[in-house]
Amino acid sequence: MKRRTYKRMTKEEIELIFKLYEEKMELRKIARVLGRSLSSIQYQLRKKNENV
Repeated sequence: MKRRTYKRMTKEEIELIFKLYEEKMELRKIARVLGRSLSSIQYQLRKKNENV
């Protein structure tokens, strides 16, 4: 089984997640575009909402 390596998200990627989400793009599509997992996208959005 191939093990995935973790790559930290850049600030630009995180800002793009917020921008695409505000433009009503589906979370799965955002994940696909960025090459990230759905759970990573959800985590970043949840993290932002906790800081607001």
